[in-house]
Amino acid sequence: MKLYGQRSFIRGKAAAALVLLLILGVSAFMFPVYSSASSVPSVLSVSSSGVPAAPTADGSRLAGQEAVRAQEGVLLGGQEAVRAQEGVLLGGQETALAQEGVLLGGQEAVRAQEGVLLADNEDYDPHKQVGHEHHEAADSAQWNFGDLLFYAIRIIYYAALLTAAGLMFWFSGIKKDNKVQRDVLGRWAYTSLQSFVLAALMFVFINSAKLMEGQEGGGAEWLRLFTETKVGQSWLAVLVLALLGFAAFKLPDPVKAVWGLLLTGAESWNGHALAASPQTLAVVLDFVHLICAALWVGGLLLLAGLWAKERKEAGRFAETFTGTATAAMAALVVTGVGISIILLPGWSSLFYTNWGRLLTAKTVLVLAVLVVGALLRSRARKRQMPRKALLAADTSLMGAIIIIVGLFTYMTPVPTGEAVAFHQMGETMHYTFNLTPNTVGDNKATLKVWLPEALGAPASVKLIIRSADSKPGKTMNIPLAPFDDKSYESFEGFTRTSYESERFSIADPGNWVAEIEITSPAGEVTVKDIPFRNY
Repeated sequence: MKLYGQRSFIRGKAAAALVLLLILGVSAFMFPVYSSASSVPSVLSVSSSGVPAAPTADGSRLAGQEAVRAQEGVLLGGQEAVRAQEGVLLGGQETALAQEGVLLGGQEAVRAQEGVLLADNEDYDPHKQVGHEHHEAADSAQWNFGDLLFYAIRIIYYAALLTAAGLMFWFSGIKKDNKVQRDVLGRWAYTSLQSFVLAALMFVFINSAKLMEGQEGGGAEWLRLFTETKVGQSWLAVLVLALLGFAAFKLPDPVKAVWGLLLTGAESWNGHALAASPQTLAVVLDFVHLICAALWVGGLLLLAGLWAKERKEAGRFAETFTGTATAAMAALVVTGVGISIILLPGWSSLFYTNWGRLLTAKTVLVLAVLVVGALLRSRARKRQMPRKALLAADTSLMGAIIIIVGLFTYMTPVPTGEAVAFHQMGETMHYTFNLTPNTVGDNKATLKVWLPEALGAPASVKLIIRSADSKPGKTMNIPLAPFDDKSYESFEGFTRTSYESERFSIADPGNWVAEIEITSPAGEVTVKDIPFRNY
């Protein structure tokens, strides 16, 4: 088949070679993948039970359901996200986010050597990248050239993916005897496939390089990344499908649609949905979300292409597109809300993270798209030509939404809570209260009290955790027991007594109050309410 000439083919291959050389050069500068001085353990290390093992301070490895304190790092049970060597890996049922990012996995988060590996009973799953506090720092003043390049490649990748899949879907929506529309669609689809191959290569290369930065083991570790981890398998599937797209392009329309489904399916398998519960529902919603987004993006670009070449055909296609786009946008809203409900601990979380703020901005843009789409559909029903201003507005909104997608898919949707640390000084008593890690799930409390040496230890201490959100039944009496405290904290003329709790569970996110009651040997009672927020 003569597709748009040998010159176009040669130009495409030359562009691909230049881009690959650029990637290799920039990546070699930005990401020294192997470092002999690196003390970071292999992120692919696995215990004999098949569970990724976390290195401890003495060099031993722990895996499974354990919580381990290693050097200045901590292994915490629960669904925590962890920082590993300025980077995090997410595994198991979770999304892996890395560029100085996160490995999350199963029921555990492991912090070791200023970092964490989270693993479930199966494997770890490094996935879509997050960095810089899960990339909560969106201040461009803190970005360097590498950050800008990284985000630019993410945006290009998502734009190319949605365009390629969407245009391949639209072959099934245009009759074969409509030569004008199919000719424009064919040219745009083929170009989008070329662009997607380049974008996918850049995306996978730059993300895998960041993920493997500082790891030892050579090619074997890279092989394991792409064969034994879900994120690597997903990336590999995307690359294979990108190349197979040219074969699908020459085959019947149903094959093109199947290719688009496989591509969106591969992408949905490495997103935030993997960190959600129920995981299957979240992945299915994400899959449908991507399909609808691709239909809208591909159809809108095809409409713009027809409008530029043949206005009458643009008017005819607008009748088909506006109806499909309306249904697709409705499904996008429903699936987007569903995914957000699954991912977020509560709607208030939207106000505490950059992910939430960007989602809010995206929602506003989608509402604007619905308004513009309604105007386009109204003109199409009247057999009127789509106005240039409306097409420009729709494509501009589409571009802004894709930019947001490229940014917030690299961020964690869940706010990162901080441990509670409170200290009170007084003339006759000092005390310190700590609650760690302050998350939904298991937590632990410690209370240290300093009384004058003549008085000795308190007569009693009490701890009550209660909801500040007026939730009935959300009050817990937490027993505290003395423990042998090895830490060095002293005040001249005072005696310290340290208490700790067993692990207790905070079931719901929200505002809470820790009520401390300390009774001195003389019978004086001190009560202090310490408010804190739990995510």
